[in-house]
Amino acid sequence: MNQNFQIVVPFYNDYENFLKFIDIIEDYDIPKETFLLVDNGSEKNQIVKFYEESSKENNSWKAVKSDENLGFGGGVKYGASVAEKEYIAWMPGNLKLNPIDVYNFCNKFHLNNKKILIKANRKGRPKIDTLKTRIFGIIVSIFYGINLNDAGGTPNIVHSNFFNKIKEIPNDFTFDVFVLYYYRKNKLEVIRPEITYTKRLYGSSHWQTGIIAELKLLFDVFKSRNNWYKLSKIKIEDI
Repeated sequence: MNQNFQIVVPFYNDYENFLKFIDIIEDYDIPKETFLLVDNGSEKNQIVKFYEESSKENNSWKAVKSDENLGFGGGVKYGASVAEKEYIAWMPGNLKLNPIDVYNFCNKFHLNNKKILIKANRKGRPKIDTLKTRIFGIIVSIFYGINLNDAGGTPNIVHSNFFNKIKEIPNDFTFDVFVLYYYRKNKLEVIRPEITYTKRLYGSSHWQTGIIAELKLLFDVFKSRNNWYKLSKIKIEDI
């Protein structure tokens, strides 16, 4: 069984999904320390209490807390900075993905290639979400001149040195787009295994609040081109 990875999961005030996430994992016989939970500046007592308990001796959960919201990308980076395994995976905590499915997804790979990106290809999503993703992917792919379709697909797996070397990875939700861009731009291996998504169990997205928010994400990706191009010059062989 492959255990040289940790799965970083940022949470921000999403305490109902957070508690359900914990319950799901506790019902299965898998190593709890595989999931590195990041309290991304949450204000809810349920989450704060869990992180206080996780710091006690003999607690098998791995958790860290930021006093401020670092953004989704920033939360993943923060988790990666304290991860104990060679490979870093990440996923959102909104339970559109069952954490057990993500664990099985990551565990099936023989991770021995420092230059590979494993990025899930999302299936089972509502038709409107799939359509918006395709339109976004087409526009961004044309703009950057490389295949950036379904850039938001998670889980992702990369070698930990990716985070150690590239310090200016975006902190916001353009984070996943940049990761795919970096690997495509450098013509490195990217594999896209399928994974099934479901509906969010509780609450609503912190950023997908309508067409204006989605257009803002698109424009943020456009504005990042020069900076991302500079970051892509940090070659993987240097990592």
